[in-house]
Amino acid sequence: MQNEKNKTYQLKVEKMIRKSPEEVFRAIGAGRLFLNCGASSEALKVDFRVGGKYSIAFPAYGVTNHGEFLEVVPHGRIVFTWCEDAKANDKPNTVVTVELREKDRQTHLTLTHVGFTSQALADQHEGGWKGGLGDLGTEMVQGQLKFNRFFEMSVAKLFDLCKTPATFFGELGDLDKGQVDFRVGGAFRLPTENGEIRGKFTEIAPGKKIAFTWDADCDGSPLTGSQVTLTFEPEDDEPNESWLELIHEGLPTEGQQMSHRAGWDYLLNQLRG
Repeated sequence: MQNEKNKTYQLKVEKMIRKSPEEVFRAIGAGRLFLNCGASSEALKVDFRVGGKYSIAFPAYGVTNHGEFLEVVPHGRIVFTWCEDAKANDKPNTVVTVELREKDRQTHLTLTHVGFTSQALADQHEGGWKGGLGDLGTEMVQGQLKFNRFFEMSVAKLFDLCKTPATFFGELGDLDKGQVDFRVGGAFRLPTENGEIRGKFTEIAPGKKIAFTWDADCDGSPLTGSQVTLTFEPEDDEPNESWLELIHEGLPTEGQQMSHRAGWDYLLNQLRG
């Protein structure tokens, strides 16, 4: 019988993704599973090979994790350590195994995370991995990005930052040479270093939601018909804390998904000041 003092806990999550194991393997190697779990693309470092290290930061929770890849079998199996307390000299205390198997022209993904010291920790991470795998599949198959970011400011202040051209669109393009007409039906157009972004506001609910279309012609990769939605929520019982969910739909290519993820990550970090 196992000693209760040394007992460990684990979790197992399964997910079907309508992409090939080769594509899913490449996405995980590029850190896209970590990103869909809430990691910042600006702080992401992944050396995807046996013995390679990774480092990821979760700005919504003020946590940084790191680990080492123990096993990398192309298109089949990935094993890595997971350091919870994220101190550079600490030994990672849990291990994650991702297995990929082709099934009906899709990928059956199984993620096992072992070594937790409590069931509560295992449950907490299970929710995170389920959400991350769901969002990874949605990104790869449907071309949708999702961000949830925590801010130490009221919803009213956060909404004001997002509706003010200088503090939102001014980070995306040249506001002096462009224009932003913040009203339902109003248009925006902003030259950038590599082209132009433009669109129209489709919904504005003060303190709750901002939605707009998003067309871009940057880096020789034109994008039309995509949509961005910002949703604002207060933190429970904390008037000076809030959450912002940003969803960008209609990004059909991997390159567009990665470049827009980096761009939105940068903007969300800038909003923190």
